[in-house]
Amino acid sequence: MLPAKPQIIVSKTETTMLVKDSRFIGYCFPVATKSEAERRITEIGRQHKKATHVCWAYRVYENNQLLYYINDAGEPHGAAGAPILKALSGRNLINTLCIVVRYFGGTKLGIGGLIRAYGATAGKVLDSVSYDDFVVRQSIQIECPLAKYSQLAHLLKRFPKAGKPVFTEDRVTVTIPIETEKITDLQTELGGISGLTIKT
Repeated sequence: MLPAKPQIIVSKTETTMLVKDSRFIGYCFPVATKSEAERRITEIGRQHKKATHVCWAYRVYENNQLLYYINDAGEPHGAAGAPILKALSGRNLINTLCIVVRYFGGTKLGIGGLIRAYGATAGKVLDSVSYDDFVVRQSIQIECPLAKYSQLAHLLKRFPKAGKPVFTEDRVTVTIPIETEKITDLQTELGGISGLTIKT
């Protein structure tokens, strides 16, 4: 279930904090899927091969479900991933990945200190980017007779995110990601073009 007024971040960024000689580097990325988040995690891990820990949390909305994942990456259980996730959920952020890299500086922080350090780094990087409202979208597939495609193409000019048309011998197929609440209005407009097949 989605939180009230969910938000997304509109860009990626990073920040650094020093806590008792340990260096904490925070990253945040907009991500649309679990696989995209995992690719980003792999990238940051490769950049910081000598880091003591690469901890992370992310929340994504996939298949009409809000999913979340965390990783303490060798820190005590609950000392890293959980405070990062709390920073995300406290800001109602979804489709967002936050990674905190730690380079140990020689002074142990204790579990409480780790929770505060990871949470503060995550909060700092998440507060340094702009947010936007999250909009639930659904893909609609439209099959159109070739002879009617000019009419459909005219209508689709209002949908810059529409996929590239796929042409067969006598039909054209186009997929459009559209805000769920606007599907009914679109279907009404498409009703003015004969011979269409619409799949949601």
